[in-house]
Amino acid sequence: MFRSFLSACSVVVLVLPTLLFPTTSRACPVIIPETLLSLYRNSDAIFIARFDKAEDADIVEDSDRDTVLNVRKEFYVSSALKGELRKLFVLEEREYRYKQIPYNQTPPDEPAEAEENDEGDAPYSRPTLKPGDTVLLFLKEQHNPNGAVTLGLTHFRDAIKKISGERLDAYEARIRELNSIFGGKTKADDAKIVDWLVRTAQNPLTRWEGAFALQQSYQEMQWQESRKQEGEEEESKEVETSDETAAAEEPEETEAAEPEVEIESEESDAEKFDNAVYARLLTDAQKQTLMNVLVEPAAEQTGAADPKPMSEGDHVLIQLIANWGNSKLAKVLLEKIQREGEDPYAVYRLMGTMVSVLGDEELEKVADEYGDVYYEDADSLVESDDDEEEVADEEESPADASENSAVVAENSSDADKAASDEVIAVEESGDGAKQAHRVTYGELRAEVLAKFIARTAVAIANAEAKEIAKAER
Repeated sequence: MFRSFLSACSVVVLVLPTLLFPTTSRACPVIIPETLLSLYRNSDAIFIARFDKAEDADIVEDSDRDTVLNVRKEFYVSSALKGELRKLFVLEEREYRYKQIPYNQTPPDEPAEAEENDEGDAPYSRPTLKPGDTVLLFLKEQHNPNGAVTLGLTHFRDAIKKISGERLDAYEARIRELNSIFGGKTKADDAKIVDWLVRTAQNPLTRWEGAFALQQSYQEMQWQESRKQEGEEEESKEVETSDETAAAEEPEETEAAEPEVEIESEESDAEKFDNAVYARLLTDAQKQTLMNVLVEPAAEQTGAADPKPMSEGDHVLIQLIANWGNSKLAKVLLEKIQREGEDPYAVYRLMGTMVSVLGDEELEKVADEYGDVYYEDADSLVESDDDEEEVADEEESPADASENSAVVAENSSDADKAASDEVIAVEESGDGAKQAHRVTYGELRAEVLAKFIARTAVAIANAEAKEIAKAER
């Protein structure tokens, strides 16, 4: 019922935080996806099942715009990875069916491209199921008002995973490992979970699950450290204010500040489950293991005629490693950027990670230029300020028009300036006549990418020099 809405949101990712990669703000809200670890924690039962059918039960509401129905979806269970086995699981939920397709949704007979293959890394949408599809179901006990206990989805979107073949085998193995780690308890050894997350991230079939969970942990740790620093700075200011007050007033009128106690109380409440613990427990050896996951495939694919495209799990793993990455990671990213040249969005994400690793301001400016045009159609012509003034300048002489074509508005962005400078290139034909060539966004992106790669060489050299100096101290 909400699939089309989620599909519209899926281009925004972990999320997320600039959650995980650089992106612009969207109006469409994004719910952070649940990982295999979080689903396991919150589930009372985990089934491998086959989707059989969906039947309309009754109509809840009917209007000119849509119809709301109760739908029964039946799944035949083949095995239970957690909880007691049952032969049949029936999921009852409401479904909205639009009589007039909203502008931002896909008609039922024209499935979106992303829905054609729901297996793999698809953390922002529930899969489209057909009879016979194999799924993983994550279920939680629900206590009804009449006292009955039933099973429902652990998460409205992420608790159904369409999965089969080697990928199903990999997930089943990871879940059984969690059974061993938790041993029926709600609290497990954190060090063992970290080791499990690293192994999960190593496997391409489960990479997103491990990398995303660890990245979430790093973000939580960074947030806690930032909050602690803000609290210390606030406490320091209060102490200074208190000292100044004590010097001007009677001693009995000055009292100890209370905000410190409030902060500690809030932190203690939040420590019911400290997700940051995994990032703190990650060892140098485990960090190197994760780094090797990137380095080794990069070496294997160098010069390959048809290198594999990066998965969402690969991107998240890169963003995770960027938390402690150095010039070595930057070199790996440079190779990946050069290989992903035909995927502008993948290149843009890698550029953002490269900037965060190297901290080079010039490199950031070029990345921003690319960010302004990466989403444009490659064959579309770049528009310039001259195009907008073309009608007003029709009566000007050819010489004057030629001069005006090079003018760039002072308040335009760097990307606009680059576009305006290159929008009309003068080429000489075979007979010596000069002809105007209109630059496409594909050509402009290629030029900005080349500029980024050139600057990367300087930024990496600077980073290596700093690392050597730091090691010698």
